[in-house]
Amino acid sequence: MLDALGPFGAPVWRITESLVNKAQDSLFGPAEAVRSTRVLIYNHSPWPLYLLGASFESGGFAPGGHPPAVIEPKSVGGYRVTSPEGTAGVTGAVVQYGFRPTDQYPCLWLVTSNPCGGCNSWNGQGYNGLMVRFSGSVGPANQVDYDVWDATAA
Repeated sequence: MLDALGPFGAPVWRITESLVNKAQDSLFGPAEAVRSTRVLIYNHSPWPLYLLGASFESGGFAPGGHPPAVIEPKSVGGYRVTSPEGTAGVTGAVVQYGFRPTDQYPCLWLVTSNPCGGCNSWNGQGYNGLMVRFSGSVGPANQVDYDVWDATAA
């Protein structure tokens, strides 16, 4: 699950559909943090998703691992969250996307936690016609995959 997707711009086969890899290469290098979570967002929908904001209880984005400002339709985007040594890990890492960059409310809400003590967790919610399915791995360096679809097409 922690393998690279291939070169930037290459096709990625995901659940019966070919998407374009737009995830930055820096997501796939080694994590130099006590806790690290790589998040990949597979946008199967016909709409671009615009970053509205992000927040953390603890931790932050890895250098070069910020979420993309836009995840194009039929493409893959991602980000990486990390925690420095001696902290609580990465907890309550929330990232929100909208259909427009000026949206007041998100159409996509994602959260991950990779604490130093306790279990890894993740969740996601789609609104206004989006459906989200997710899966992930556990451990100090883990990955969470979110598949986003047009709910009316499902």
